[in-house]
Amino acid sequence: MYQELLGVPLLFRWPGVIPPNQRIGPAVSTMDIGPTVLEATGVAVPEQFEGRSLLGFMRGDWPPGPYVAFSDFLEHRRVIRGGDWKLIIRGNLSQVIFDLGNDYWEKTELDGSKHPIAQRYLRTLHGQFLGAQDRGRWLAPSSGPSKKAKPTLDEEKQEMTPELCEQLVALGYISAECDKLLSN
Repeated sequence: MYQELLGVPLLFRWPGVIPPNQRIGPAVSTMDIGPTVLEATGVAVPEQFEGRSLLGFMRGDWPPGPYVAFSDFLEHRRVIRGGDWKLIIRGNLSQVIFDLGNDYWEKTELDGSKHPIAQRYLRTLHGQFLGAQDRGRWLAPSSGPSKKAKPTLDEEKQEMTPELCEQLVALGYISAECDKLLSN
């Protein structure tokens, strides 16, 4: 739940489209990778995706905010990061806040009551996100439940081959199905 694990660089290179040496300040989420890749390849982003494309940031046309990122760990801890502030809510509902602008490596836990605006801002957005029926559009205004049924993503089973298993293992993925296949 701390920056040493969550602060992972995300790099894109696309000459002629994304300006070189550009750094995006807001925290983004791994949920944004899928929509970004799909938009870049011209494929429509399914409504079920919770993330949003980052191409607007990269082109200098920032999408409407706020710019926050959420993380969780086994339902025991939830994290929301917005700007320089990060709030961790533990399973026992105790919480701690960090000022990442002054303490990126989280050496000093801050009392949220001494930073009420940052704490209220992060808790409000976190509650809005968790309570949203459609987390992909959690900031969108709503006039009530939609009568239109949302399409679902179809599940597709890929036939596992030794070659595919070796590729998955090389990427750090392991499955019981691959263990059986590679042991033969």
